Amino acid sequence: MAVTGLGLMTGLGLDLESGWRGLAAGKTPAGPFRAFDPSGLPCTFGVELPEGADELFTRSIKPRSRSQMTRCTMMAVVTAAEAIADARIEPSALERERVGVVIGATGTGYAPGPGLDEHRILRAMANAPAAWVSLKWRLTG
Repeated sequence: MAVTGLGLMTGLGLDLESGWRGLAAGKTPAGPFRAFDPSGLPCTFGVELPEGADELFTRSIKPRSRSQMTRCTMMAVVTAAEAIADARIEPSALERERVGVVIGATGTGYAPGPGLDEHRILRAMANAPAAWVSLKWRLTG
């Protein structure tokens, strides 16, 4: 295995540079949840992505694909693109059959809402982030 490029999206920043700066400065991204009302939960704080994440997903991922992804999967696709760019690898030069995708995740963050969701199985799969990265760059290794 070789690490040739890095991609990062955390509560400290939406890309490698800003996330690394925040980490090096000793900042902590934890705080009260803003995206939803946590009053019924035993824990009311955690780490959320900084402002601008949704705009980044909108710019980076086609609407139809986005509609079939959780935020976890969108993060994987965007950070994979950053890692490929950071490695200075031209995607067309990839030996697709020799490149595999492995992403460690305990889940994709899927929470069903009201009504029938035709994509719930695709969203809920633990391998969805790795599958979408593989599909985007046609990686079959």
